Amino acid sequence: MPTTRASQTRASGTGTRLLRHAADRRSLALLIACSATYVAHWFSTAHPLWLVIPSAVLAISACVVKHNHIHTPTFRIPHLNRALNVWLALLTGTSTTGIRTAHNQRHHRTSQSPKDFVRCSLVNRKQPGTALLSYCGLVIAQTWRDAAKDIASLRKRSQSLHRLLTIERVAIWTLTISALLLDWQRFLLVFLLPWLFSQWFLITINLLQHDGLEGRGDLLESRNVAGSLSNWIFLNNGYHTAHHMRPALHWSFLPEYHWRELATQIPESLVSRSLPGLLIDWWEERSQRLAMEGAS
Repeated sequence: MPTTRASQTRASGTGTRLLRHAADRRSLALLIACSATYVAHWFSTAHPLWLVIPSAVLAISACVVKHNHIHTPTFRIPHLNRALNVWLALLTGTSTTGIRTAHNQRHHRTSQSPKDFVRCSLVNRKQPGTALLSYCGLVIAQTWRDAAKDIASLRKRSQSLHRLLTIERVAIWTLTISALLLDWQRFLLVFLLPWLFSQWFLITINLLQHDGLEGRGDLLESRNVAGSLSNWIFLNNGYHTAHHMRPALHWSFLPEYHWRELATQIPESLVSRSLPGLLIDWWEERSQRLAMEGAS
């Protein structure tokens, strides 16, 4: 049964004067918490290394907000959406606009094809541990290879988006150079480690979500996480089949869409109860698949 407007309203609220969906109050709260953690760590005189952990977790949340924002703009007002783009770039260390073409066009429209920059075939036949360690670097190399083409495509489609991309990059470099000049060691702990870890996590989760499922059809090409804790912190990113079926559907609607319309059609083997469970399920499935391929 299709998701109705009434059920969508129950899922995320009726929106606010500024926000398209009231549920994005959580998105903004996570971004504020991430910013506050960066600031607290930078200005702390005690160098509390433990702050790297919440910073890294909240940086992942910021990456997820960025992902959601490029699919469905957060605010009703364009100027606020552009400001959010810059804020997200500063929290994650990478441009928000720069990933639009690669993610929306290459990954969603040509998933797992040679055009997909996060295709799982980049680590084809590698053992699980080797695949986990090498996948992110291979994806980054693929992204750089296509960057000039993607930016040219973006400029052709929208001069305003290309200008926004430039502003985001200037903001990141301004923060980076300023922090390096003030205290390069603190920059590594406060910003660079959370940036790198969050990017590694968000890229590598694609491998766990899609590996070995290529060519099975939209309903069977993604693994899902149904745990409430990770889906609260990472804004329902675990409902990945629903996201690929309806990429423009706001993140707050994904659980209802999953449970009401997809759950009975998705094998239990493609639904894990937690992020650690997803890792274990993927590891076991990939190991078995490689063993079978080696035996054949």
